[in-house]
Amino acid sequence: MYNLVHQKIQKSKNIFITSHHSCPDAIGSICALTEFLHNQQKSVFPFLSRPVPKHLLNLPCSQEIQTEKSDLSLFDLFLILDAGDLKQTGLEKELSAVIKNAANKSVINIDHHKTNEYFGHINVVDKNASSTCEMIYLMLNNNGLNINEKISECLLTGIIGDTGNFTNGATNKQAFSAAADLIWRGANIFKIIENLFSTEASINTLRLWGKIFERLTYNPKYDIAVSYVLQKDLLECQVSEDCVEIVANLLNYIHNIKAGMLLKEKEDGSFKVSMRSTHPNIDVSRLAKMLGGGGHKKAAGFGVKKFNFRVG
Repeated sequence: MYNLVHQKIQKSKNIFITSHHSCPDAIGSICALTEFLHNQQKSVFPFLSRPVPKHLLNLPCSQEIQTEKSDLSLFDLFLILDAGDLKQTGLEKELSAVIKNAANKSVINIDHHKTNEYFGHINVVDKNASSTCEMIYLMLNNNGLNINEKISECLLTGIIGDTGNFTNGATNKQAFSAAADLIWRGANIFKIIENLFSTEASINTLRLWGKIFERLTYNPKYDIAVSYVLQKDLLECQVSEDCVEIVANLLNYIHNIKAGMLLKEKEDGSFKVSMRSTHPNIDVSRLAKMLGGGGHKKAAGFGVKKFNFRVG
């Protein structure tokens, strides 16, 4: 399958790349392939439905990622990376039309989520991979293609991001092997870890976190910890949504719970629900999938239009 993807890339001239937003694996994947395609003298249009988070703007090619939609008729190849379904790209209607109607165009779905919907003309889905960046590493390496220092930095960022710095259930032997080779090729693991995990929290950021942790409740029936954050909290603390995501990961550090859940109000009044777990018998992606979302066994999420509960 990796060889087939490479053949499609070789035959294509104008390539569209997209994923879901904000995740290090998603953005690392886009940046790595953008850099690779530039070196192959291909015309490439990397797209995300939302801007790249600040802590990932240091990645090579991240500044090239567009948030304004382009005319999809201009492209002959579409690479959908690290997305379990088309909704996550923000281009569900447009890409569905390409898949259904467009002749002489190929949509390639490259992903590792067990909730993937196999929506592409070609689906390269490895549910045992630690990350999509690991899969792209295998595609390039197995085809004998050049992995330069910039590509290495992007790919190692995604691997470290999705494995939680090699601490969660996504970590596997291949992730360590790929990481070691990427470091040998020039990726600076110390800089990557600092960018991903060393948060320079401002006073306003800590105030927001204080609100979230003050609301933290424990449900003994289901053995989960739950909290929430509202748009008015962001306004009151004068911070962006980038400050919220790390809190979902911090829920994993609560002793003796099966799962943590963070409800985040969006600008349109709907909510994004992020779930985390380190419990060996819990697969949060199953619940996320049932509710229209997706993700990993230990980190997943879904969206809802509103909650019938009183907050704040």
